[in-house]
Amino acid sequence: MLKYEIVSILRNKAAYIFLLVVLLFGLKATVELQRSITSSQDTNYIKRELQYELVMHRQLLESELATARRDAGDAERRKFNTNAIQFRKWRIEELQELIALLEVGGTESQQFQKEYKAYGVICSIVSYQMFVYPERGCSPVEVRCADMFQKWGRQLGLYDLPFDISSMTANPYVSSELMEASVAAYENNMSRLEHLLNDYDKKSLGLDSGSPYAFLEILFCENAYVPTILDICILLFSFGYIMEGKNDHRYEFMTVQPCSEWKKYRHYVTSFFLAAGVVCVIGIGVWFLYWGMRYGFNGIDSHMFVDAKTYKGFYSYEHLEDYSYEGLARMYADYKYTDGGRGVMLYTTYPLGSLPLYRFLLYMCILAVLKVLFFAMLGSGIRVLIQHSQGGTFVVAAATVLTGYSQLTGWGKPYNPFAIGSCWNVTLGSERITWLYAVLELTFSCILIMIITCTVSGKKDRI
Repeated sequence: MLKYEIVSILRNKAAYIFLLVVLLFGLKATVELQRSITSSQDTNYIKRELQYELVMHRQLLESELATARRDAGDAERRKFNTNAIQFRKWRIEELQELIALLEVGGTESQQFQKEYKAYGVICSIVSYQMFVYPERGCSPVEVRCADMFQKWGRQLGLYDLPFDISSMTANPYVSSELMEASVAAYENNMSRLEHLLNDYDKKSLGLDSGSPYAFLEILFCENAYVPTILDICILLFSFGYIMEGKNDHRYEFMTVQPCSEWKKYRHYVTSFFLAAGVVCVIGIGVWFLYWGMRYGFNGIDSHMFVDAKTYKGFYSYEHLEDYSYEGLARMYADYKYTDGGRGVMLYTTYPLGSLPLYRFLLYMCILAVLKVLFFAMLGSGIRVLIQHSQGGTFVVAAATVLTGYSQLTGWGKPYNPFAIGSCWNVTLGSERITWLYAVLELTFSCILIMIITCTVSGKKDRI
């Protein structure tokens, strides 16, 4: 009986509309990802970026030379400035070489890709090192990442650099506030650097790389309204299907009589939940397989940075709306520093954890299943409990407005189950609600809907 009901749901016109919506969202995410990949491989675009960076560092070099002359009498600052100036000159030379390689072979050149990647890693190492304060118990990068330095040092050319990385700790020109933020963010920064070095020889996952996992990130994270619309579609679909079944009396005769309202409700929730799952899997899976067949499924064991407490705690950290990317993970900052209008530094000081991408996707799927079940039970329950079509339509319209408003504004979070938006962001721990709290809240809400529907339906049966 269940199999036939699922087939009946999938043959419904609303199911085709729902599938079309999912496919269109997937198409939009595919176009956005392809545009990002094209930009990252565009020789002229990369060249302009490198030329802009070259001009900026030439200007910074002049400023640093003036600062070095001014502070020549301070031994500590003189040592730091000497290495900082040599580092700046090295960057200028490397940028000139990269631009020359780009003009000859373009972004497809293996030599350009190799040197460009090494340049980025070395710049990251130095940037982190400048904000390491050994007197505050922070180990320099060459100590913290000693194994990785030994493994990649020769290939990166770390031992042939014209400056001494070990002498570039404790930037003396930062404010005490920025220094405290740097110390608080030390563990997170070192974790990022360790993963960067550990995955140096692997394919890097990002929004500019072809990957089915990047497609999922764009679909569920970059387009914030997509999860909201999908939730509303499930709510309306489940309500509308039972209303149609009641209008043509299929609902009353879908099992051998006598049959309680609760059994009918349970039957419809189960069948619709499975049917909605099939629609989502097909609509998303088509595009996921497209990207996987095109670029491969490599990277499933790469690491995702998440809020360390999102899987075992009930309270999430407050953070700013500013964020940076580490692979496919958004890292929201809780401290922002503006350097006189020349640049912005973002720090994440609350504890971050990491887990393999496959575990991250597993946790996200668990949350997504609960959300589908919640809205399927809600839509079905409204129509089962409210006999009049107009009354049921009014209530489901109110639930639709509540869902959209709650998810887009965050109203009532974390106590409002309607406010649980993107499963991707919740699993990251960046939605101001932990994954554990969201799972428990949705589970409790589903049980509550079931109890209310069962109780009221039972009373109707006895009457």
